[in-house]
Amino acid sequence: RPYLTEQLEYWNNELKALPPQEKNTKFDEKSNVILTNLEQYNFSDYLKKSGLKEDNIFQLIRSHSGNELMPYTIALLSEIKFLDYFFKEFTESKIDGFKQLSKVFNKTPRRIKGNVNILNPQSAEDPTQYTSINYTNIVKDELKGLQ
Repeated sequence: RPYLTEQLEYWNNELKALPPQEKNTKFDEKSNVILTNLEQYNFSDYLKKSGLKEDNIFQLIRSHSGNELMPYTIALLSEIKFLDYFFKEFTESKIDGFKQLSKVFNKTPRRIKGNVNILNPQSAEDPTQYTSINYTNIVKDELKGLQ
């Protein structure tokens, strides 16, 4: 047990010694790619018109990484009504929208469709496979914290 405590302390000190920009760089790049891709759909303008602070929303997206980045971001985009705006203004159909969003997130259209549809209470999608539903309460709480 003392050995494990010593190892944990060692690695915690190593982590603290890393320069800030080296932590989660890979994940920051993924979230930045998503944010850049959303700009072709006037994401920043939408946030301003909706009274949301761009920096705050960007930080929420950047605070998630790995497997949770895409479902979390879809839950967030849904909650701030950006998905409604996106489908109305930039797509000819839901299928077209899922294809476009698949390029934004670098995921399959089916993965996007499942994560968008699961947010509908009448959805028949599998919540163990399409996990954006798991983030709806988290997103609501985080958005309340921004006000």
